[in-house]
Amino acid sequence: MPEPDPRRVRMVELRRQLEVLAVQVLATPIDSLERAALDELFVERLKQVLDLRLELEN
Repeated sequence: MPEPDPRRVRMVELRRQLEVLAVQVLATPIDSLERAALDELFVERLKQVLDLRLELEN
């Protein structure tokens, strides 16, 4: 049986991380420094997901 595509494995992991971050962001007060830091992590992870999706489609 062939090995799974490591990019697809990475996509699953990135989506899991994005889900966890989303829960953390929503549970944090809007105007807090912690929320700002979580927002940055969320955007960074989302960009990684989108970039990888584009790579997988091509």
